[in-house]
Amino acid sequence: SLDDDWWAHATAVDVEGTRFRVLCPADQLLHVCVHGAKWTPLPAIRWVADALTILRAGGVDWPRLVAGARARRVILRARDTLWYLSSTMGAPIPTEVLRSLSRLPISPLERLEHRVKVVRTRSSAATQSVAPYRVRLYADFADSGG
Repeated sequence: SLDDDWWAHATAVDVEGTRFRVLCPADQLLHVCVHGAKWTPLPAIRWVADALTILRAGGVDWPRLVAGARARRVILRARDTLWYLSSTMGAPIPTEVLRSLSRLPISPLERLEHRVKVVRTRSSAATQSVAPYRVRLYADFADSGG
């Protein structure tokens, strides 16, 4: 299964004497972005701080992320969230990664799922307009160690 692949590439970490496994940076970033892309009446912003933290730590295997998005049929969500992180938050997303995601074929089922789970409705315009401001505040708060 696709989840088996994620856990096969996970690494063991030790926190205060307790060992557990964490996803590799590429898989964790994809996971955070896909879940962050889901539409809600009040936009979730935690995913942005999580994604920026992963990016700042480094070690993202970009070809693995693109391959994971394709295998899981979440190309549109990965593309849109990575573009948002790059264009709005100044995140270091390689241009070639955005191009690669834009060139991949999108199935009709993925397009439908994207429309249902991600695309804003007209009634959300007011809450969405404050999202970049709230995201920047949250990211600044996370940067300060808060």
